[in-house]
Amino acid sequence: MMENELDLGIVKGGPGSGNFGHEGRPGEVGGSGEGGERGTAPHMKLGSASIPDGYIRLYHYTKGDPEKIREDGLKLAFARGETYGEPNFIWASSKPPDPGSKNIVEFRVKENDPFLGLESPERLGIVGREWMKGNYHVSLTRDIFVTEFIQVHEPWHAVYEHIQDNPKLLQDVLDGKKDNLIGSKFPEESRAILEIKRDYTKAKMLKVSASPYDYAFKDLPKARRRKK
Repeated sequence: MMENELDLGIVKGGPGSGNFGHEGRPGEVGGSGEGGERGTAPHMKLGSASIPDGYIRLYHYTKGDPEKIREDGLKLAFARGETYGEPNFIWASSKPPDPGSKNIVEFRVKENDPFLGLESPERLGIVGREWMKGNYHVSLTRDIFVTEFIQVHEPWHAVYEHIQDNPKLLQDVLDGKKDNLIGSKFPEESRAILEIKRDYTKAKMLKVSASPYDYAFKDLPKARRRKK
């Protein structure tokens, strides 16, 4: 490990299961592809937001531009199942992949959505709340709308959360002891450090006694706030 490198314990480029490894059409959203710049806070830890009864939480991973995804949703038209000799689906799973180099779209749909296939709750005869405790894969033969999104979780978010959850590391970041990573070959670490510094500066200026998470979510419904 390089001097002052963040020991994050995060597996980059982990296998995951959000879309069965299908990356879709490069530069497009839905089947996903390369590209993507910076996203915006606030964000939550994956799986921490509450969802209404009768819905299930799903995860889809993608290399697509997070801002475009937030604007347009996930488009079935850009799926590439046919490339693998399969129908065109949007793939998702009940468990998130390991944080890595891809964006993770966390969203919710009704557990009896007629466009759900493969290991859906209805096909397996499992109630949605119980279904979400397992590790299942589903296909959706329709677009996923922005209104169904819980969040688009970017790789740097996981680094931010790791810093936030480790008091000594957090203090080192605030004291400038990790500034050598800013603008380095560690883009996620660099972005997370800058965001931590920005959020704590804002909180201090506004005399907010709570954490930056609380500050970030102050204008959102309570159901969207990060659970402690």
